[in-house]
Amino acid sequence: MLSQALKERIICEHREVPCSALEMEQRLLARKIRVSHNKIRAVLKEAGLAKREPKKSKRRKWVRYERTKTNSLWRVDWKLLSNGKWLILFEDDATRLIVGHGLFDSPTAEAALQVFAVATAKHGVPRQLLTDNGTQFCNTQNRTDPAHAFHGAVKRAGVDHVFTRSSHPQCNGKLEKLNHTITRLYDYYDDDLEKAVKAYNEKKLHSSLEWQTPLAVWNKKTAKGLKYKNTTKS
Repeated sequence: MLSQALKERIICEHREVPCSALEMEQRLLARKIRVSHNKIRAVLKEAGLAKREPKKSKRRKWVRYERTKTNSLWRVDWKLLSNGKWLILFEDDATRLIVGHGLFDSPTAEAALQVFAVATAKHGVPRQLLTDNGTQFCNTQNRTDPAHAFHGAVKRAGVDHVFTRSSHPQCNGKLEKLNHTITRLYDYYDDDLEKAVKAYNEKKLHSSLEWQTPLAVWNKKTAKGLKYKNTTKS
């Protein structure tokens, strides 16, 4: 039987950063509070905060692959939000850290380049950048056309611009999950993207990161020298 104080603690934690019962279990465990995720789910359900868990489909046998060093690979994608704004996110593959983000009226090459410039100024230049084949990222008739605003600038920065393959769903899976999570946080924080990204980077625990936050993993890898350094001079 959980005490009322502990129930209130669980509800308070969830309201700060909404998360699954499994993640909440790890958040409390980090504070040396042991509560099973089943009991946590019951508390959240009673408070009307438990989200319905979707039925899990049978997983395909893809081998998980992610980079060891930060800045080895970034991925980027656009998403249309319910308020009509376009969200762009740049994510580091090794740490899941959102290194760049922005909201725009239209998904353009210039807007993507603007966010890329801010991201590289803050976090450094990645070795590779993974995008889809959209017109915002390349000339669809000739993907390696240096005259394209975004692709050309990325290449001049010394970045290997690589593209997703439609036959390989794992290429897009991580970004689809990220978009879903950020959209949920964006709605939760009343359309405040800065709060949503901060919560994702600094407070949300990831099972794929051994229940650490993206920022914590980024800092640890950087401290160990596990950060790719692009020495290309543009």
